[in-house]
Amino acid sequence: MRRILGDRVISVSSGYRCPELNRAVGGVRTSAHLTGHAVDFNCYGFGPPLEVCRAIAESTLSFDQLIEEGSWVHISFEPRMRRQVLTKRPGGGYELGLRP
Repeated sequence: MRRILGDRVISVSSGYRCPELNRAVGGVRTSAHLTGHAVDFNCYGFGPPLEVCRAIAESTLSFDQLIEEGSWVHISFEPRMRRQVLTKRPGGGYELGLRP
């Protein structure tokens, strides 16, 4: 990610979550955060989350899921490595791809 985002600060807001914390923040029971395979972050020096997601999606970086969550980016490196790109819908749920 540093190669993609340059030498900019990556501010991590969530990484590994124990089951109790995952429940407290409303995480799903199958969250990659529970196994330490996911991170939520911002890279303000690069741009807003949508711009960060576009750069990562257009790269060759291997990942499982990349989600533009509105005010942050979620990326997971679970063993499946599906390169699935999603956008959080206003009001809940996710759609495939990034907003135009």
